[in-house]
Amino acid sequence: MKKNIDESGEIKRFWDEYSRIYDEENVPEWDIDVQQIKKHIPTDKSTRILDVGGGTGRITLPLAKMGYHVTLCDISSGMLEVARKKLSREQLLDRVEMIEADAADLPFKNEVFDFVIFFGAEPDNLKDAVRVLKKGGKIFIAFSTHFKPSPRAVALGCGQVRSWKIEEILEIIYKNGVKPIVIYAPVDVSKFSGRVLKAIEMGDKKAVKLWLDLSEEKSAIEKAESSVLIGEKAR
Repeated sequence: MKKNIDESGEIKRFWDEYSRIYDEENVPEWDIDVQQIKKHIPTDKSTRILDVGGGTGRITLPLAKMGYHVTLCDISSGMLEVARKKLSREQLLDRVEMIEADAADLPFKNEVFDFVIFFGAEPDNLKDAVRVLKKGGKIFIAFSTHFKPSPRAVALGCGQVRSWKIEEILEIIYKNGVKPIVIYAPVDVSKFSGRVLKAIEMGDKKAVKLWLDLSEEKSAIEKAESSVLIGEKAR
């Protein structure tokens, strides 16, 4: 569903303003996204990755550090500029192509990406992201379930973000030819002991698996403000 010019302009203005403080509001629970991506992404570093609505590079940056080449796409030039500075500091600009574009109208040919991350746009704009994904490719789709914007986001004029039921998300992905694999949600890592947190930081496989398993539990998904569905484009 493509947006009209006024709506796209309003969204762009909000994210351009929010880009100045967005990274300050990053929470540790979001790190589970990178761990889940590591679990599902092909090991081949030539894998073509698209980060839709990737903003300041929260996902793109760690993927580039792992040796992948990423196309980072966002409607906000402000968010992309923050990402550019972060990547430049890490000397990773050569691994990332940045494109200013609307998630509902992506400037790519059909089926050119092996792996798509769709975190920065509403699920009802999913159609184009699936279009550019190769058959058999995996896609990560974030959606709000009990969204509560931060006070700073409200002060900047954050519009109402829709809350979705899992049944609605499943209806959307099936309609777009995507098969669900698993749903997960952020887990409050502050509840872990210091020993477990340290083990996760060190990349201990058992500790990371514990974190991943907890993120996929029904209780975690029911309590979360947002969740992520991992799917595969039907062959």
